[in-house]
Parts: sequence; C-alpha cells; structure tokens
Amino acid sequence: GGGSSGLGGIWMTNDLNNLGSSQWIHLAAPPRTEGHPASIAVLNDGKMVCTFSGRINPAGSFTPSSGVFLYDPVANFWTDVSDPDMYYWTKDIVIDPGDNTQNTWYVGVFSGWGGAPNGKGGLYKTTNRGVSWTKLTGSQFDRVTSITFNPQSLSNAYLTTETQGLWSSPDM
Repeated sequence: GGGSSGLGGIWMTNDLNNLGSSQWIHLAAPPRTEGHPASIAVLNDGKMVCTFSGRINPAGSFTPSSGVFLYDPVANFWTDVSDPDMYYWTKDIVIDPGDNTQNTWYVGVFSGWGGAPNGKGGLYKTTNRGVSWTKLTGSQFDRVTSITFNPQSLSNAYLTTETQGLWSSPDM
C-alpha cells in the first residue's frame, strides 16, 4: 500500500479484503481545507461525509479551512456542505441512526478565540445532507465535540462538550 509515504489526508481502498497487499488511493483534499481531517462516515449510497477540524496560522488566528464535506467516489468530487459557522473549528459528524435515508446529520462545533470563530460553537443539524443547517443549542454550549444516540431509545441522546460536561436529552 501507499501508507508509508508520510502524506496526511484521507486514503481510500476498494480491496481491503487483500489485507497487506491492498491498494490505497490518496484522495485530493476538499476545497478550502488545509489538512486536519477529523471524522469520516461512509453512507449507504457509497458517498462519504467527513469533517475537517480547525487550523491556526503562525500568527495564532484560525483559518476558514474547517467544515463538512461530501465526497462522491463515482465523480471523484468533493462538495463543501458546511454552514459558515463551521468554517473555523468543526469536530465530529454523526449520522442520525433513526434516518434510514441518512439525510440527517449532527455536527459538533467549537468556538475559537480572537476573532471570526468566536460564538460559533454548538450542535448543528441538517435534514438534507448539508443543504441547510440549524444550530440546536443556541449560545448554551461553547464547544460541542459529539453526540451519540441510545440504540435502545433513539429519542435519547448524549452530548459531549469540552468544558461544560456531558449532557443528555430525552427527546431528540
């Protein structure tokens, strides 16, 4: 494989069954990104959705290189499906386990500091694969990492934050 080249980013294989002799392809980076892939989910239709996390330049400022990106392996093309509030420090993406179409996604976002990323943190939801987003948490949470659903009761979810603890919702 090509994993020993020292290149970061996202690598894909279509022959993992060949184990050590699998062939790996280094995907081109999505638009706006500067490295830092954070979370990947492969959808049932073969597309892949991923987040790219925050990046700080040498001057100590966040760059608008973060967000949510959808990859179509047939077209070999990335689409930026980010809300503008995700441009600076996006964390995890979770596909809603109760949506069989996989159109509903949740994304954790951190607020940054020193300018543009301030006040952006929270939990975001889309029901149309990123065409539009709703921030579910208002200004209650500054840095949301992820959400997970109780598999025995999908209306019950747990939200993780950096400094505000673990929260639960009985009625997602």
